[in-house]
Amino acid sequence: MDDRYVCNQNSLSLKHRQAEKRLVFLCGLVGAAALAAAPMQYSQNLCIFFLILFSAAFILFLKYEKLKNYFNFPVVFSITYFFVYFVYPVFIYPYDKYRFFSFAFGFNENVITKATGLALLGYISFMAGLMRDGKKHRRVRFIGSFSPLADKYKSSDTRFVTLLVIIFTVIDIIRVVQSGSERLSGDQGGIWGYFLYIKNCVFAVSVTMQLCCLKKEYAAAVSIFKKNALLWIVIMTDILVCFGTGRRTDPIFLSLLILAGVFLHRRKFSIWKMILIVAAGVFFMNMIRLARMEDAAAFSFNIIDMAQDLILNNYTLYVAYDYVGENGMVPFTLIGSLLRIFPFLLGITVRIFDIPYFHVYSASFFTVLILKENAGSLGLGTNIIASLYLGAGLFGVIAGMYFYGMLVKKCSLKASENNPYKVLLFLILMGVSVYNVRSEYFYAAGLMTVSMVMMYLFRKIRL
Repeated sequence: MDDRYVCNQNSLSLKHRQAEKRLVFLCGLVGAAALAAAPMQYSQNLCIFFLILFSAAFILFLKYEKLKNYFNFPVVFSITYFFVYFVYPVFIYPYDKYRFFSFAFGFNENVITKATGLALLGYISFMAGLMRDGKKHRRVRFIGSFSPLADKYKSSDTRFVTLLVIIFTVIDIIRVVQSGSERLSGDQGGIWGYFLYIKNCVFAVSVTMQLCCLKKEYAAAVSIFKKNALLWIVIMTDILVCFGTGRRTDPIFLSLLILAGVFLHRRKFSIWKMILIVAAGVFFMNMIRLARMEDAAAFSFNIIDMAQDLILNNYTLYVAYDYVGENGMVPFTLIGSLLRIFPFLLGITVRIFDIPYFHVYSASFFTVLILKENAGSLGLGTNIIASLYLGAGLFGVIAGMYFYGMLVKKCSLKASENNPYKVLLFLILMGVSVYNVRSEYFYAAGLMTVSMVMMYLFRKIRL
């Protein structure tokens, strides 16, 4: 083939990619202008316009990356983002604004349009971070060739962490038997909350270590589960126990992490397979919800009702936007989740500076703000944009989401370097790709830090 032809093709491809980046940037500018000009009252037309800009940015990103494997963080994150921030203002509020219980607690309905525009700016910033360096994601291939670690990283390294997984699962099952699933479904705080947090880190490390010691002949998805079958059986058992008790965050995290480990080494994962996985996941989650409902007749197979666990969290964005506009930011709600990474540091800081307990996390802040004395009986949650806006305002949303996009990009690229620690970071990101939209901004940072330390220690222990 003529070298000039290849050069021209590469130049044309680069020009197209630069054009797509500029168009995403243009979407951000138009969205920012619309947000600034938007009236302080609800406008369905403007919310639809924000949704169109969101969709355009997502499509431009897909064209920019020319994806063949759609099971990746940006795609999963974007689907979740759509349900959390755009479904309620566009499709629900004009027709049935109290469809979900959290909105019945009341909020300033005049901020809906502004808050939706803020969510759009956050998403555009995230995409800008993803597309920052102008290079295409390298294909993530981490099964088979862990040079130079391949000769040092054997199956024997996973025996200790497999034992830990068994211990954590047994403790989980014992607590379920003793306390009952109904009580556990909402019990995520205190010592038990830390137990679940550490358990997720241990499980993430165990999956990564197991994948990292595989050879090329075990790269097929079915063969992966044949190697150290005990580990996979125990993990699957724990996932089923979690689902049975109504805890969805932990099993979703583990399921996505395992799927990422099994599938992301493949060159192709079509959009239809991705849609099938999403549909199957939503259906399965709602079957669990149906089984736990006292009045099965009230259950609906409407796609909006099926996604209510995501849509509900949009409520706190409206609360955050209204509160910051009236009272200003609460920075410690953002810093608190970061301090949690280091043992005892959060508690020490709270005592030294006499910080109210509900200022530690944005989720607890919103719950106490709205429910007041009834805060102990129910949690209203939070979401990534509300967390950033409450803690750092508009600048925090733009800068925070931009750096988050850069982190995802860097971890995706580094995972293909066949380094177990970098693979671990990438798998954790995939695990939180759904939950992180509806959680504190630094939630993933904590899991990453603790898991990295664990992997370093576990690799020193052999049984």
